[in-house]
Amino acid sequence: MAIIIEEEREGGTSLITIVIWIVILGVVGAAAYYLFFKNPDFISFSTPPSFQNTEALAKIDLNPEKVVRSPEFQALKQYTSLPQPSKLGRKNPFLGF
Repeated sequence: MAIIIEEEREGGTSLITIVIWIVILGVVGAAAYYLFFKNPDFISFSTPPSFQNTEALAKIDLNPEKVVRSPEFQALKQYTSLPQPSKLGRKNPFLGF
């Protein structure tokens, strides 16, 4: 005894199937074009006049030891204390409870 799940159509493909395939191929073609062939438009901008003084900042030579030893840095006060190390967890965390 044969089980028929779907009967074969006579007359080939319908117009709706052809339109759906054309739409799918169009979407895949458009995606391929925008991913592989279209050059992106770059945004061109110029720096505002207020950024012209950044060149002077880029040329500053910052010596960390000089900063730490400076009187201004030494005058700073520490208002918080460093956290104390505490014992967390068990010696062997893989043992059962």
